[in-house]
Amino acid sequence: MSFLFLESSIAARLREHLPAEVHVLASASIDDLAKGSRLAPATYLIYAGGAVAEARPDGRAVRVRQNWLVVVTARHAARLTEGAPARADAGALADLVLAALMGWQPDGTSQPLTLADLPDPGFLAGYQTIPLVFSTEFVRANRA
Repeated sequence: MSFLFLESSIAARLREHLPAEVHVLASASIDDLAKGSRLAPATYLIYAGGAVAEARPDGRAVRVRQNWLVVVTARHAARLTEGAPARADAGALADLVLAALMGWQPDGTSQPLTLADLPDPGFLAGYQTIPLVFSTEFVRANRA
């Protein structure tokens, strides 16, 4: 199992629970997302680091906490400077993402996804982004 196995699991879960017109994509980083062209409506899945939650004294097993950023993106051409329609669309999509992921336990993890501290949202040229951070843990052991 890849260290980043959760990316495909979370993407599959989102595809199952979001409307067909919502793009479910991966991005290498939040910086790459900001630089590139965006599709909307969309969710962008980004590995957001993690930490060792617990380690055996001999170093042969660890419980890893991973964070995954799901950046909800919506675009609305009306009222481009104030962004109220785009915020409304992004908020509705964020609600669907929360319903799909909060409390869901992906295979291979030791606890369900939980919502973590949230980065600031963004708005530019009719695009509203709402970043949501989800955390979970899994155990990795070295059997060699």
